[in-house]
Amino acid sequence: MFSEDKRIVLKNKLVHQKKNLLNLQSEYSNISQKSIEEKLIEINCPVNQKTIVQEIFLAAKVNNSKVDDILMNG
Repeated sequence: MFSEDKRIVLKNKLVHQKKNLLNLQSEYSNISQKSIEEKLIEINCPVNQKTIVQEIFLAAKVNNSKVDDILMNG
């Protein structure tokens, strides 16, 4: 199906993408609830929108073990 060189290139791309994703997840996890709230207040975000944004961030921080397993083990 793929030549050995093509497989190596694809594997290297996948490893690079995994590293990028892990870096983004790390940056995201450093965003605290307080910093989100401060930024929303700073831009005069309406209360209803602020609540929605906070709920989205909270939901996004829920761990998904299946996704984590795929990312770590390929």
